[in-house]
Amino acid sequence: MPTWRVRGGWRSRYRRLLILTFALIAVAYISIPVTSSPTDDSGSYYTLLAQGLVHGHLYLPVQPAPELLRLPNPYDPVANAPFRLHDASLYRGRYYLYFGPPPVLLALGSTLLGIDVDMRIVTSLVAFAGVLLAYALVLRLSPTITRGRYRFISITTPVALAVGTLYPIALRRVAVYEVALISTGVLAVASLLAMTYGLRGRRIAHRTGWSALALAGFLSGLAVWTRPPLIVLPAIIVVIVAFNQRSAADSLRAGLAYLLPVLAIGGAAAAYNYARFESPTEFGNHLQLAGVDTRTIHASTIADVITKLRFDLLQPPVASADFPFLRLSDMVGTIETFYAEPTVGLVVAVPAVVLGVIAIFTLAGRRRLALDPRHQILIALPIIAVGVLIVQGIALPATTFRYLLEVSPLVIVFVIGSCLHLTRMATFDRLV
Repeated sequence: MPTWRVRGGWRSRYRRLLILTFALIAVAYISIPVTSSPTDDSGSYYTLLAQGLVHGHLYLPVQPAPELLRLPNPYDPVANAPFRLHDASLYRGRYYLYFGPPPVLLALGSTLLGIDVDMRIVTSLVAFAGVLLAYALVLRLSPTITRGRYRFISITTPVALAVGTLYPIALRRVAVYEVALISTGVLAVASLLAMTYGLRGRRIAHRTGWSALALAGFLSGLAVWTRPPLIVLPAIIVVIVAFNQRSAADSLRAGLAYLLPVLAIGGAAAAYNYARFESPTEFGNHLQLAGVDTRTIHASTIADVITKLRFDLLQPPVASADFPFLRLSDMVGTIETFYAEPTVGLVVAVPAVVLGVIAIFTLAGRRRLALDPRHQILIALPIIAVGVLIVQGIALPATTFRYLLEVSPLVIVFVIGSCLHLTRMATFDRLV
């Protein structure tokens, strides 16, 4: 039998197996929220915002209860509990959404068509798209994954991504928080993927390079608008873009190609905030009707930030009598000067992070990390993740498991990419 037929048959089986793997992940993602009991209807907040936009206004089309508006302090969590739209922002007798509006695009099309769409299903599809994009990013950072002996790893990688993103846990309860956080993580991965097409060595890629950088900036801007702590993402990306140029003039042009869309989105966000709250920097967090009076929350101290970071990274789970015999910690309530919800540390939930760190240091020690944009992006992923968690610790008066959803895709891509590079090095050394 000719060799090309054998290879062709293997490629065909490989593609079918890969497609089957992704199909099973999609079915699993969709079935999780469908078979879980929803705890509230806040997942429809973006649908409400879409309805408001269709009718030409930025507030949610829900009239606050008269009893709420008559309260001496409508932000008092005890007094407003029977009347409030939980975690909506109240300003001048209107409800607003404090999360950024980009995910509203998920509901805007169905609203325009007059179709009632289940946001749980839509969010599951967004999460699945995030797995696809993360897989594409792994291929860009470790292109040999689809060759020869590495093909088996390329088939198991989607499963690792599907689990390591922590989406299966989040999809059990899809509220407005999960919609925003999952969307932010997907936008972050998409922006990094676009950037890999913009850079080729120490220059802009031919033909598509400039448009790819502009697209990366646009997606980064949307991520930051949805969740401002993601400001760490463009801050690090622009450094990588500028560094990988041959002259200061080239660095300036490349940096502007990426930053101008980010700044344009930032301007749109400032105008959006001013139209709602008469302040370009007010996203609605300080006007939120929550379990605490958000207007009286003080700035986080250094000790608070360190404690939150410890919870986000190292908090262990607790034992449970039910499968899978572990659950999120029992923290509920105020700890020191911030509010804590059940959580588990990212390093504990994805212990392979330790392998990724060891792999990177091993590669660096063997001098196998070149000044290549792909290696720089790989190293930047955990830095971006930790940076986002630190900014969250500074800006947000709470810690909770769902805050990990926007950085977990970056972390699992880092783990897989660094381990693949280490595997290549070990294989090469053995052959030599």
